[in-house]
Amino acid sequence: MELKWLEDIIVLLEEKSFSKASERRNVTQPAFSRRIKNVEDWLDCKIVNRGTQPITISDSAWSLEPEIRALAKRMYELKGRFRSADKHLSRLDIASQHTLAVSAYS
Repeated sequence: MELKWLEDIIVLLEEKSFSKASERRNVTQPAFSRRIKNVEDWLDCKIVNRGTQPITISDSAWSLEPEIRALAKRMYELKGRFRSADKHLSRLDIASQHTLAVSAYS
């Protein structure tokens, strides 16, 4: 499961359209549809019925929307905690040119 998949589901629930959701997610509609299909394969259940025009979103996706949003929020919080935990570590950045040159004069 990827965080972007949860975000994709949330946007799809908000937009109720692959084309509008894909636009918001800055991907092509076919790529967005494949990402939703990846989620469905991972979950082993359908999120949308692609056989209707417009698409219909499953009742389970609607009923689980609060949990999907909470999980995405929790993952962002965890990501932030990881980042803040790393801040106490010392860090040394060294910048140099591609080659080192030494000149010696006698």
